[in-house]
Amino acid sequence: MEGQRIVDIALNQLKEPTGVGFRYEFLHHKAEKTPFNCKVLLDIDGIEKTYFCIIRKEIREHQLAKLQELVTDNTLLIAEKIYPKMKAVLRDFNINYLDTQGNIYLKNKGVFLFIEQPGNKIKQKEKTKLFTPAGLKVVFNLLINPHLVNQTYRDIAKEAGVALDTINKTFTALEQKKYLLRINNKQRQLQNQKQLLDNWIANYNDVLREKVFLGRYRFATETKNWHQLNLNSPQTQWGGEPAANMLTNYIQPGEFCIYTQEEVPVLMKNLKIVPDDAGKLFLYRKFWRTDDQEKTVLASIVYADLLNTGDPRNIETANILYNETIKDKFE
Repeated sequence: MEGQRIVDIALNQLKEPTGVGFRYEFLHHKAEKTPFNCKVLLDIDGIEKTYFCIIRKEIREHQLAKLQELVTDNTLLIAEKIYPKMKAVLRDFNINYLDTQGNIYLKNKGVFLFIEQPGNKIKQKEKTKLFTPAGLKVVFNLLINPHLVNQTYRDIAKEAGVALDTINKTFTALEQKKYLLRINNKQRQLQNQKQLLDNWIANYNDVLREKVFLGRYRFATETKNWHQLNLNSPQTQWGGEPAANMLTNYIQPGEFCIYTQEEVPVLMKNLKIVPDDAGKLFLYRKFWRTDDQEKTVLASIVYADLLNTGDPRNIETANILYNETIKDKFE
C-alpha cells in the first residue's frame, strides 16, 4: 500500500533524530466519513498528540486550495516529496507537514517542531514525451481547444508551432496516461482534463516557462497608470498579476508580466521599457495563437503564473480565478 509506505518511512525518519514515538492507523473514508487518510499519534516528550493526516506523493501549487479547506491545528500533511519552495508556502499558510526525509514543520498547542535537514536534494521527475517543452505546447493548445484533438496531425502541429513528429509522440503519451481516449480511427476525446491541467501547470512552470522567458525590464515612466498602456492585442497581452487584477479585481500588481509575439525592440519602443536585471516587468514569448482582442492572456495562463510565484496572496487570487472563470470548463 503506497500510502502506508510513505507514512512508515516519514515517521521512522522523524523518530531517528528526535526520539519522537508514534502509532498510526488508516481510516476507511466511507465508514469514517472523513477526507483524511490516516490518524497518527505522536509521543513528544511523554505527551501524546493526535493528528489527522493527508497523504500525498508530492505537493504542487494547484493542491493548496483543497489543503486549506481541510487544515486545522490537528492536521498533518505527509508527503514523499515536498520541494523547498513549496515548504515555504506551506509554512506561510500554517500547514503542518512531514516528508520521507524526516523534514517537518509542526506547530500546535504548545508543540513546535521544525527540522530542515541540509543536503537532501530531491530528484526531479523524469520528463515524459508529454511534458517536454514541445509536448507542453501541444497539450496547452488541446486544453484551450479540445476540438483540435480530431484535426490532422499536420494541422495540430501548425497550430501549436511544433514539429510534426511531436504530435505523434504527445498523443501516444496522452493515451498511455489515460488523458486521451481513441474512440475509432477518426475520433479521439480528451478525458481527465482537470488532472491534465494540473499536471500541465506544474510542468509548465518547471520546463517550458524558462524557454519562453525573454528577460526582465522596467518601465521608463511611472507604473501607477499601467492599465492605460495600449497593448497591441492579441499579439501582446498582460499575464500574471496585472491580468489577475483585470480579471478578478482582487489584487494590485507588484510585479508585471507580459506575453508577446512582437519583436522585443518594437515592444520596448511602444511601451517605453528598458532592460533591467532587477526590473519588475517580466517578458515571455507567447506559445499559443488566439484571435481575441482581450488585454489579458487566457485565464489558465494567468492561473499558472500566479501559482508559480508561491506567494500566498497570489495563490489566494489564483483560487478565486479558478472558481470564477476556469472551473466550469475543466470539471
